[in-house]
Amino acid sequence: MAAYIVLTSRFPIDPSMMTSVRDLLVDDVRTRYLIDIDQQEILQLRAYKNLEDFSAHANELDNDWNQFSEFMTGDVHRELLQYVEAQAGDTPS
Repeated sequence: MAAYIVLTSRFPIDPSMMTSVRDLLVDDVRTRYLIDIDQQEILQLRAYKNLEDFSAHANELDNDWNQFSEFMTGDVHRELLQYVEAQAGDTPS
């Protein structure tokens, strides 16, 4: 999942609800999910081509919160990361 912009979102989940949440997680071309058992949270990675692409899909942030809110034990933590380096000869697409 190479991308120029990556949004990481951490959703703290009630441990008793982790199995229910796992059934909701569906990866797609731009989105990947990881489960952190130790921290009891879902890590979501969303890839974007540029900031304009991120802005065009900003409504998905509310959709994510609505999808997971009933299972959450705290606030969502998000970070927007920008491409910083690559192997020699690589360029962001």
